Amino acid sequence: MDNIGLVTFNNISGFQRINLPKKVVVYHFGQPYILEFSKDEHNALDIGRVLLTQTGEELARVCACEPVVDFPDYVFSHWLGKGIAISSPFPRAPNLR
Repeated sequence: MDNIGLVTFNNISGFQRINLPKKVVVYHFGQPYILEFSKDEHNALDIGRVLLTQTGEELARVCACEPVVDFPDYVFSHWLGKGIAISSPFPRAPNLR
């Protein structure tokens, strides 16, 4: 997908959002999660090794995508290990496999 311009891949260092405020909201398939950093400045959030390009984002909007059930738990365990507190104003929907 990298070769056809749908994603950008960085296996060495990955991607980060930096200088975030103390609290930020992220979404996974419409479910909001509140992330709270332990300090007020220079907060960095690891966001993975692959990002969608603009073309990839446009294609994702029209595809029938389904969430990977355990993906939030995988990401959250990484962020918790970095000292980021995670909460949600809504409980997650039950697993409807």
